[in-house]
Amino acid sequence: MKISLSTNPEKLTDRKDNHVNLIVHAESSGEDPLWLEAEIRLEGHLSLKEIGHIPSGRFRLGICYGRDILSKAIKVYANNRTMPGLYRCLVTVYPYDQNGDQKGRYDVHTLINCSSGAQAPKTPQIEDSSDDFTF
Repeated sequence: MKISLSTNPEKLTDRKDNHVNLIVHAESSGEDPLWLEAEIRLEGHLSLKEIGHIPSGRFRLGICYGRDILSKAIKVYANNRTMPGLYRCLVTVYPYDQNGDQKGRYDVHTLINCSSGAQAPKTPQIEDSSDDFTF
């Protein structure tokens, strides 16, 4: 089994209520279906819930059938206390067979980028007044 992570959009905005989708991709190399569950642990002021601070939790990802790919998006929220920076997100995926027996453990991590939401001041536009000159 191969596990990978991605985010969409790629960045959070600091000091603002917003979220990214943390996408867990699982690719099965075996023939038998596996039931997948993920444990997620977040750093800083990131949360798995929009209101409140929930830095860790478990999610059922679904059934990954033999030689198939399964992807599941999980929302990760920032809030007004989230500062700019890179935040580590640890994900552990547990596959189970049809009897409920655990068939391994896969630990992966990614960095979630939180960037400044402040915009640079606009440069004033100077109109071309070359037609106003007489020689």
